[in-house]
Amino acid sequence: MNAVWLGSYLLMWALLLVIAVVLLSVMRNMGRLYHMLEQAQPAAVAPSLPLNEPLPAATLRTLAGETVATPTLGGTATLFVVVSPHCGPCHDVLDHLAATATTHDPFDAGVDHTILISVGERAETDAVVREHGVSPTAFPIFFDNNGVLAAAWHVHATPTFITVDAHNRIVSVRDQGSGIRSRCTTNR
Repeated sequence: MNAVWLGSYLLMWALLLVIAVVLLSVMRNMGRLYHMLEQAQPAAVAPSLPLNEPLPAATLRTLAGETVATPTLGGTATLFVVVSPHCGPCHDVLDHLAATATTHDPFDAGVDHTILISVGERAETDAVVREHGVSPTAFPIFFDNNGVLAAAWHVHATPTFITVDAHNRIVSVRDQGSGIRSRCTTNR
């Protein structure tokens, strides 16, 4: 019986010693990580549209193949909803647009018009719009398959909501990643 007790006693101390070595190793590595994080520089923030500035001009294409310049869409407060056919949250936005097609302002953004822009191919855009029941007669639908509009408007995530006033100045920008930025006063 003494031999069993002595064996278990020695095994317990051996395990305790192993646990102590592992714990010290983890603490040492955490210290190194903490030191590296202290010296790390913050990542560059992706550029965004400046508030109170005019919305950069872009040429949009309708599902019918017509081209329209964004300045010709001005004159009233407008909400541009930028979505992607492959984006899960964008499908929720499309469902909301379809459900509120008769509402003048489906996102309660204080706008007169809502325009839907897809950053996908024309066929993908047409398919996803039909799937969710969004009517082109209720909301003008455009697509940007070459990424020119997304680059000009600094769209880094979808869905992105860009609100402009009647003078085509940016009132607010909201996207999936950055939250909302808006100016305090609007000059409508």
